[in-house]
Amino acid sequence: MLDRLRAVNPEAPITFVDSFAHNDLRLGRVLNDQISFYVKKSLFRDSENFFRSFRGDTNLTEFYGGLHGLSAQPVDWQVPPDLLPELHLSPNFFTAPRFLAQFPFSPALPCNDRFLDVQARFEDTGTPWYRAMRKSASDHVRAIPGISVSNNEKV
Repeated sequence: MLDRLRAVNPEAPITFVDSFAHNDLRLGRVLNDQISFYVKKSLFRDSENFFRSFRGDTNLTEFYGGLHGLSAQPVDWQVPPDLLPELHLSPNFFTAPRFLAQFPFSPALPCNDRFLDVQARFEDTGTPWYRAMRKSASDHVRAIPGISVSNNEKV
């Protein structure tokens, strides 16, 4: 696809908007010579972390794996150093195809009479670290006294 884009307009800058939630640049090695900008929804404050191998492949898997006693092998994404100047921060989670297709095309309803203080529906499937992270978040939210919290049922 990138080759076709480049053939149509060889001088145009190409931006890759990465919808992955974690900070890794898993596609950086593959895309480095083909893109002008690599856009993420979060970046490490210390860019040296992009070159570090994390247990379980991301900073999230390493942190929550350690927190919940889960083991995982380190993964090195082999990020090229010359990719760092192309990194840009943007709220781009909305670009994930499953979210983009679900955006409403009507104005939001007023929320003056809402009966929930916190929407806390957490997906509880997936890898062990992900389930542990979400369960921990749910437990913490539900432990806050004096607020009404959504249940885990579908909206």
